[in-house]
Amino acid sequence: MPEKMSGSEILLEIKQEVYTQFMQRHCEKWLNEGIPALNDNTPVKAVKTEEGKRRVADLLNQFENIEERNKKEGRPYYDITWMWERLGVERE
Repeated sequence: MPEKMSGSEILLEIKQEVYTQFMQRHCEKWLNEGIPALNDNTPVKAVKTEEGKRRVADLLNQFENIEERNKKEGRPYYDITWMWERLGVERE
């Protein structure tokens, strides 16, 4: 018999699902938007140079740190591992 979940656990599960869907759409869009920190290049275009890869890696690290903080504090969070892979950028 499945374990009964409390209302707050169900609420967090729903928040996590909504956050994941939102962030997936946002991140897909972000990959192809001009980003000021990348001299208005898209992340997809920026990773074609070594300097661009470094800048994209910095942005992904910042993004990942925010999401890790969310996770540690019990808030919804998003795993961006797929973005590193899609962009062909290695974690430093």
